[in-house]
Amino acid sequence: MVLCIATAVLCEYLFQKLLKKKITIQDGSAFLTGLLLAFNLPPAVPFYVPVLGAIVAILLTKQLFGGLGFNIFNPRSWAGYFW
Repeated sequence: MVLCIATAVLCEYLFQKLLKKKITIQDGSAFLTGLLLAFNLPPAVPFYVPVLGAIVAILLTKQLFGGLGFNIFNPRSWAGYFW
């Protein structure tokens, strides 16, 4: 769990720092992403699987699609289409 959470938080921090965006790790969303990923992985998984999973979850799924609340996988971003 520590590896998933640490990778997710660090990945978000480095991505936002690199692109000179506002650092948003204090909102806890990267922590929660890492925690949920850890809960979905079996205990005997090799160490690189949680690292790659956290990188994909934060960079490809969250940050490259607009960040918290704006990515296409967030239900909040679809609310305008249905309400």
